[in-house]
Amino acid sequence: MRSVRDLKIVRSLARHRNFARASEELAMSQPNLSRALARLEEQIGAPLFERSRTSVLPTAYAEIVLERCDPLIEGFDEINRALEARRIEAETGFRISVGPYSAVAVGVTGFLAHLTAHRSARGQLVTRDWRTCLEDVLERRSDLAITSTQSAEAFPELEAESLGGGPLAFFCARTHPLAQAERIEWSDLMRFPWANTVLRPHWLRFLPEDLGAAG
Repeated sequence: MRSVRDLKIVRSLARHRNFARASEELAMSQPNLSRALARLEEQIGAPLFERSRTSVLPTAYAEIVLERCDPLIEGFDEINRALEARRIEAETGFRISVGPYSAVAVGVTGFLAHLTAHRSARGQLVTRDWRTCLEDVLERRSDLAITSTQSAEAFPELEAESLGGGPLAFFCARTHPLAQAERIEWSDLMRFPWANTVLRPHWLRFLPEDLGAAG
């Protein structure tokens, strides 16, 4: 184990017994999580989990890590919180935590527009994973977070408001059959495979039930 991230990977997989749920908690894709686990097992020279098609079970080697990891993780997180709090105390202005997708969609543009309109304003825009964005606001490290509203609504102490709502754009090659069509329906899009980043489960409710070739 070379970092606290390694400990969190073992703990999350043991807690959820499932790569999909663990990758959601760790804010990383399932392929990256699988590669990270394989790297850990190669480092220690022993399997940490027994894998089946539906679940993973911790081995005796993982149990050694699990018996000792909680205070180590909490101590590391506490150091980071203390360092972050002290750094913020020394700053003036406002601080916004923004998720990677939100940064591209609205975060950077809105932040620059505000600074342009208010020349004397001082602020900081930091890109974080969606879970850390919420923690920043809850622990008063940031004044505002721009991330998934569904995630924020799980915390009654936070006030959430939806932004944007613009069109969703799909891209294809100029020679693709879809590029030749005058009008495209959802059924047309489902006839072809998609290439996209990992979607969080709640995004699926915006898509048709039958994903066809896209799924």
